[in-house]
Amino acid sequence: MKHKDSFHLECCNDDREEKYLTFWVDGQLLGIPVTDVIQIIGMQKIVEIPEHSSYVKGLICLRGEIVPVIDVRLRLGRINATYQERTCIIITKFEEGSFGFIVDGVDEVRDISEEYITPLSRIRSSWDSTYLTGVARLTTGQSNHVKIILIVDMARLAGEEGIRISTHAVKGELQNV
Repeated sequence: MKHKDSFHLECCNDDREEKYLTFWVDGQLLGIPVTDVIQIIGMQKIVEIPEHSSYVKGLICLRGEIVPVIDVRLRLGRINATYQERTCIIITKFEEGSFGFIVDGVDEVRDISEEYITPLSRIRSSWDSTYLTGVARLTTGQSNHVKIILIVDMARLAGEEGIRISTHAVKGELQNV
C-alpha cells in the first residue's frame, strides 16, 4: 500500500459475522472481525504525544477526526521495526471512539466459522491473554497446510491509555491527556 492509499471493506451484511480481516505482525498472522474495521490506510504523518507509552505512536487526522494510533508490534511486546511499504494502519471503531492500529501488512478477509475458533481456555486452562480471544486453525491448499490465526480483541489491545486518549480527542480536550 502506498502513502495515503485507502481500502474500504465492503461485505454483505448477512455474512460479516464470520468474516475476519487477517494481518501480519512480526511474522504472526492475527485476525479481527470485519465488523470492527472501518478502513485500512497507508502510513501517514503521525503527531507524537509526549509522555505516553512507546506503543502509543501518536495521533492522525482522518477526515476531520483525531484518531490515536497504536503500534501493534510494540503493544504485543515485540521489537520495534522500520515501517515498510506494506506497513499500514487499520482504522477501527469502538464505543470509546476510533483507533488506528499499525500492522506489518494486511493478509486478506477470510471466512472463519465459529467452529474453527478455539477459545484459549480450551487449549490450556491456565492460559489467559489480555488481548487474544481465541485461535483459529485453517487448512489451506491441496497440501492441507494448517494456518494458525490468533484472534485479537482490538478494544483490549487499545488499553486504558488508548481509550483515554481517544475519549479526550473526541471531546477536543487533548491538552488534558
